[in-house]
Amino acid sequence: MALLQSPEEWLRASVEQAPDGTYYLALESQVIGEAQRINVLGDENGGLYVASNLGLLRSDGTTNFMTTSSDALFTFDGKNYLSSVNRFAEARQITSADGYAAKTMSEVSPGITLELKKEGSASITVDHHVQGGKIYGTLEARDDLILSHLASFDELAYRLALEMNALHYSGHGMGENSALTGTAFFVPLLKQRGAASSLLINPLLEKDTSLIAAAADDGNGNTLGSGDGTKALAMARLKQTKVLSGGSADFNEFYLSFIAEIGAQGKRTVTMAANQRALTDQINAQRQSVMGVNIDEEMMDIIKFQQAFNAMARYITTIDEMLDTIINRMGTVGR
Repeated sequence: MALLQSPEEWLRASVEQAPDGTYYLALESQVIGEAQRINVLGDENGGLYVASNLGLLRSDGTTNFMTTSSDALFTFDGKNYLSSVNRFAEARQITSADGYAAKTMSEVSPGITLELKKEGSASITVDHHVQGGKIYGTLEARDDLILSHLASFDELAYRLALEMNALHYSGHGMGENSALTGTAFFVPLLKQRGAASSLLINPLLEKDTSLIAAAADDGNGNTLGSGDGTKALAMARLKQTKVLSGGSADFNEFYLSFIAEIGAQGKRTVTMAANQRALTDQINAQRQSVMGVNIDEEMMDIIKFQQAFNAMARYITTIDEMLDTIINRMGTVGR
């Protein structure tokens, strides 16, 4: 059997006591969702004797599921999705691209978190009325940019808690708790969204520091001793371990990438704003050239109209004098 490397593939097992006084084994998956299943495998020879004694199998050999659930089917903006949880921002879209298997998670709508409460199928229609302008810019900043940065913090917190707990579960405590394993370092996070605001150190560790699992196991279920710090070093090395961005970046690289992205967005925003102002000024200049008032041109027009008025007045005066001469003076000849 291949050794599982990713914390998402690991299971946390604990012995729980039922109300009737009996004990049972509880298995908890690191990934929430009805699409995730716990597969019960046999030993290297295929035997299921141990699994059957643990209550994981029924008498007929089938897996004993204590609870079952199904995916939610809903329609958003004319597209069909499946979701394994009721509150989400991403879901599995049903398309022909993957043979309608709906295996790939995608964002339903930027900046929107959906919560399904109605049983059965749900149809959701969204009309985007605002297409531009200052209001659109404000909405985009609030619902897209800020939430995208929050998503980065959520990923950082979620992966930190997941990886730290995976290492801490297998370590041993100190002193009277040296035989104790399986203690979480952070309060387990069930989902990535909202992880940054939910990241908390396990209150049990704050009350009793001897529960900090700094020592490793010797392979036989015993601690290597209170002086061993193998697990503490492993947790410290997580800073240089590529566990973020799909396993392509460590915590330092993720932080630098985040800062660089903010800087690039800021520079891009400043450039776009400058280009928009230049375009606006050019349009205003063209509008003013068509319908604006030029004081120099208006003064020249006033002077031109005044000179024209004076010329017409002189013309009328000349005609009046000419008529007066013809009528009053030329008419007396021959008397």
